[in-house]
Amino acid sequence: MKKLLFGLLITWGLCAQAQVYNNEWIRYTQTYYKFKVGKSGVHRINQSLLASAGLDLIPAEQFQLWRNGVQVPLFISNTTGVLSSSDYIEFWGEMNDGKPDNELYRDRAYQLNNKWSLETDTATFFLTVNPNVAENLRLNNASNDVTANTLPPDPYFMYTAGTYFRERLNNGFAVNVGDNLFSSSYDKGEGWAASDIITLGTSVGPQIGKRSFIVPDLQVYNGGPAPKFKISVSGNSVNNRTYKVMINSDSVIRKFFQFFEYSIDSATLLPSTLNSVSDRQACCSPV
Repeated sequence: MKKLLFGLLITWGLCAQAQVYNNEWIRYTQTYYKFKVGKSGVHRINQSLLASAGLDLIPAEQFQLWRNGVQVPLFISNTTGVLSSSDYIEFWGEMNDGKPDNELYRDRAYQLNNKWSLETDTATFFLTVNPNVAENLRLNNASNDVTANTLPPDPYFMYTAGTYFRERLNNGFAVNVGDNLFSSSYDKGEGWAASDIITLGTSVGPQIGKRSFIVPDLQVYNGGPAPKFKISVSGNSVNNRTYKVMINSDSVIRKFFQFFEYSIDSATLLPSTLNSVSDRQACCSPV
């Protein structure tokens, strides 16, 4: 029995070593200066602010910046040596999103989208000094000389146009025991969502709830690959439901699901489907 227990302890110990804690990027011999960003955009750290933190004598090439365990490239007005009073550090800083939340879900697939965080929209950045300058990422000025360019222009490029609703918080999976009892874990469909699409009984019969929205200026190129449409939906009551997606009066998705379940669905479209001036997309539920 003792031998078996010892073997199990060894096994558990090996498993524990494989655990990721998301602090692997930290070097404990370095000091990290913490600050927060709540809006995506270009942000500037002036030399005067660096001086107030005691960093006025640090060579420009030794600065390094981190967000969520990933290094952020820096643009520094003076690339080498100590910064003067007119110098600065700039970087593209993004607000917090739902990507760090993903590991908190009972199953990662339960997160319908990672655009918005359930915790905070403020991201934390860490500025540090790393003497190994080869490891420090930089954005540098470069000339845009196209006089000798012989390459033809690309006929098209692909991009994602998304509508990420943040109108109400969907509480996710629940069991009805006279009242809805929700899971204490991040569960199916939990997260920011659109307002409810509700079917109401009327004197002339059922009324179909409908949500319409417009994705403007898509600039469709008919000679490119087929566009794809993706939608995430979740139920928040003990009902059966069928939902339908229509794009410019063309039905592209029709799906049945129950209760507090969720569904992530997609469809491949003809480019001509998006050629309408309005590029209107309407989600109707139920059918």
